Amino acid sequence: MRSRWGSCDTRTGLVTLNARLLRFRPEVIDCVIMHELAHFKYRSHGPRFYALLRELCPNYRELQAELADVYLE
Repeated sequence: MRSRWGSCDTRTGLVTLNARLLRFRPEVIDCVIMHELAHFKYRSHGPRFYALLRELCPNYRELQAELADVYLE
């Protein structure tokens, strides 16, 4: 994966994670995993998706900010 930290194929149930995640703290990795798993309930990044993500990972914004500082390609 060159441009994403993770992806989820809801049809096949396959979640793929970027190997570069291993450079981050476990909390950041867990947040990416929860983000991808939330797509099994809500496919798009709408308000209900983010409400669920906040439930699963209350500090997801801070954790995702750590990822935003890293250039993937």
